[in-house]
Amino acid sequence: MSTADFVSPEGRLSFPALFEAKAPVPGADPKFSATVLIPKDGAGVAEFMQKVQAGIMAKVAEKWPNEATRPKQLRIAIKNGDLVKFESGEMAGTLKKDKYPEMAGCWVIPASSKNKPGVVDAAGNPILVADQVKAGYWVRISFNVFAYSNVNVGVSCGLQNVMLVRTDDPFGQASRAEDDFSAFFNQTGGEAPAAGEVQSAGGVDSMFA
Repeated sequence: MSTADFVSPEGRLSFPALFEAKAPVPGADPKFSATVLIPKDGAGVAEFMQKVQAGIMAKVAEKWPNEATRPKQLRIAIKNGDLVKFESGEMAGTLKKDKYPEMAGCWVIPASSKNKPGVVDAAGNPILVADQVKAGYWVRISFNVFAYSNVNVGVSCGLQNVMLVRTDDPFGQASRAEDDFSAFFNQTGGEAPAAGEVQSAGGVDSMFA
């Protein structure tokens, strides 16, 4: 039985497509995918990234054994969350962490596969419902690295499996009604105010005319 090249340290899940394959861009083949944001200062993370770097170099040497003809510019899927920039669109050239602040201080590892990954909890029990694994939760992923040559040349990560470690506040979570309106709840249990208790703000008619 084959095993994955790497099992990541704990990181926060981002952009998950674990239970239904999605096309990364219009017209592309649908894939299952996950990105894990691994804090750089986490225990064992520096050593892990050194192993991944060595694994990438080995795959590059295997794909292009002749150094003289080896591509000079390779697209490496794994990114430094403090430095990676948008490559296209209206935000091209700007840091991604400006839009996704959760990337700051992290290594960004995106992995994908045409095959559906196994998803388990911290006890090894299968998770079958997508709503139980959300962006922002802490996970480990297992993945392989591979070199490719098509329109571009580089090294990508093949997603194998995902383990949910623990929950956290989901990324992009909407505010709760309980929090938005807490200042207005009636002390006797949140009942609606009686007629006459709601007063007009006044003085703003001209602004909204």
